Amino acid sequence: MNFYFFIPAMISELCVKALEHGIETEYVKSLINRRGLMAASPPLHIDNWPWRVKIYTLGRFSVVVDDTPVHLSAKGRKKPLWMLKALITLGGREVAEEKIAGALWPDAKGDTAHSAFTTTLSRLRRRCINFQ
Repeated sequence: MNFYFFIPAMISELCVKALEHGIETEYVKSLINRRGLMAASPPLHIDNWPWRVKIYTLGRFSVVVDDTPVHLSAKGRKKPLWMLKALITLGGREVAEEKIAGALWPDAKGDTAHSAFTTTLSRLRRRCINFQ
């Protein structure tokens, strides 16, 4: 969709309405992805909104990035998975590093806990985000 007066906020709201009513859903999802559109308030009620990262927590725990399941506990490393679960359990926003480090490494102190935290966070990001 290219035209002179492309207003992302307006197009985002139209995309929300289209997905709510099942209108041209594949085209609308591709438009949202291509243009990086987001509605003024996140459309959490729309199951088929093309979120880049989807995390399912009730009934099952899984992470899907770009419609591909992510296996967080690969190679016997379960700490990235535990870190993500701790982030969600502790509120998901503005969770202090000390809270997570205390939950995952209760015996580690100071620099040891910080080092374990940064290493595990790096592993979690690598598995969940496609860096290009």
